[in-house]
Amino acid sequence: MKKIFSFLSLLLCIPILLANTVPVVPGTTTYAYNEFSEEWSEQGNYYYFTGSIFHSNGSSDDYYIVDFNLPTNAVIEYRNSNTLQNHGTNNEWVRVDKYDPQQNGYSRFRMRVMYFAAWGGYYEVNQTTVDSINNDGKFLGTYIVGENFSFEIRYYLAIVDNPTEFDSVQDLPMTAENVLGNVYFTVNGNEVIVTIWYDGTPYTLKYNFSSQTDMTIFDAEEIYFMKRSNKPQIFINLTKDRLYLRDMLSAGSDKKPAFVPHVIWDLNTNTITKMEKYNAYAYVKQNNQGALIAYYYVDEFIMDNIISTTLSYTSRQRSDEWFGLVTRYTDWKTFIWSHTSEDTLHYRNLTSTWEWMIPGYNLIFLGLRATTYYEMPRIQALDFTNLPSYYNVSKQEIEAEYQKVNASFTQLKDNPRYKVWAFALQEGKEFELGWFGKIQTEFYNNPDNPDDPKNLKIIEIVYKTDDKLYTTVGKDMNLLITVEPKVDGIANEDNKEFSPLLIPLIIFVLSLAIGFTKGQLITRNGFNFKYVVGSLILSILVYFVVVNWTSIIKSLVIYPWLK
Repeated sequence: MKKIFSFLSLLLCIPILLANTVPVVPGTTTYAYNEFSEEWSEQGNYYYFTGSIFHSNGSSDDYYIVDFNLPTNAVIEYRNSNTLQNHGTNNEWVRVDKYDPQQNGYSRFRMRVMYFAAWGGYYEVNQTTVDSINNDGKFLGTYIVGENFSFEIRYYLAIVDNPTEFDSVQDLPMTAENVLGNVYFTVNGNEVIVTIWYDGTPYTLKYNFSSQTDMTIFDAEEIYFMKRSNKPQIFINLTKDRLYLRDMLSAGSDKKPAFVPHVIWDLNTNTITKMEKYNAYAYVKQNNQGALIAYYYVDEFIMDNIISTTLSYTSRQRSDEWFGLVTRYTDWKTFIWSHTSEDTLHYRNLTSTWEWMIPGYNLIFLGLRATTYYEMPRIQALDFTNLPSYYNVSKQEIEAEYQKVNASFTQLKDNPRYKVWAFALQEGKEFELGWFGKIQTEFYNNPDNPDDPKNLKIIEIVYKTDDKLYTTVGKDMNLLITVEPKVDGIANEDNKEFSPLLIPLIIFVLSLAIGFTKGQLITRNGFNFKYVVGSLILSILVYFVVVNWTSIIKSLVIYPWLK
């Protein structure tokens, strides 16, 4: 046995949250280097504890003992985050046993961390001898002395093993306001044993479902029981990475901080209802400088502050030429837009005004527009009482647009915590070229196919509500989209086909007609072939200009609007 130069131990006994009761277990703390938090955090059906130890003296051999007193029906799992050798666990949770099964109504879980100055250290759990370094516990890996050693412990309350008697729905207790019972399932085929823990008491029920039932809903990590007005219900979170169901159920009806797809199981009628999506709204419009902005709104839950957003959308450019007789489009291009609330959009004012019609000044005007940049936040909540100049919408306009896609929508909520968020997408164009035509940025929205991948898609929004971080994802929302008419590329798509050959052909015929009426086509000397050849050359030149119009325009000073 190596000589131990220093010894330091810890008996850490922490108040445990047990099915809405809070039994206090007294204890002492003697470990000087310990940076443990003194709280268990409840996430879903698990209680979590995170700790870390830093061994500053790499020249000595030390070991540390950490004890936890847990409920006797606790099932304990352990993992670490910084080992060199993880013994095949790959940072996954490892089930561990309690070495002292009964201690004043609680079971003890013990972890020992060993330091060896010569080669590093190892750690183990639930060894029975405090003053020995023999490996009589479960070996879980090694670490480097001098690094912060971090670990996590979690537990959940075990179900009743092999019950022989079951409770009825009538036996279930009424639950207090904002107090939920924890629920655990044991599934065997289409049979489900339900264990409900409430106020320190377990209730066990048995159900059999038909073969058509989706039994995967019972494989869940966040399940709660609630009984109000003699209506017992079980709520099941259908996600495993967003454990927000408790926050949803505990909040008031107008204060929910999040949404997750979930199941409501009515125990009186044994009916199961899935709540998989919520309505979200987006109105896409150009501001007065041509920038494309999506005005996004959710009234299902509160987002105090959006941290970041990832979305996708599709746009293109439309060019109407020759008095609208010729229309050209660029290809639709899909963008992945990912920004934080700290980001800004830098854009030019690519719109035209009456100054464009002044000869000479229009060249100066175009130059200024091409080189002057503006900026606006990529993500910002709208304050309709003090709206920045780069937004050109009103509360009434947005409400009217949302009503177009949902007849049951009435108005934005009066609660100011429900906000309209502006997502600044890109620089846009809306430029009148007179007889040359018009250039317009268009947005893709196919209302006949909401699943069209080119439609606006919210991929993920990370936000804070009541200082807690949440995430909502696009697959959980029914996104209802409305687009400003002039920007709506699908609605404005010109399906008529126009051949550029018609323009020179029309000019050729008109030229011959004019020559005939003025006596220039047929003279005293007979048929004037020179006039016909001249008209034909003129028509060919016009055809060349029409076909190559975009290239010709690009060579002029208005190129910045077309590139």
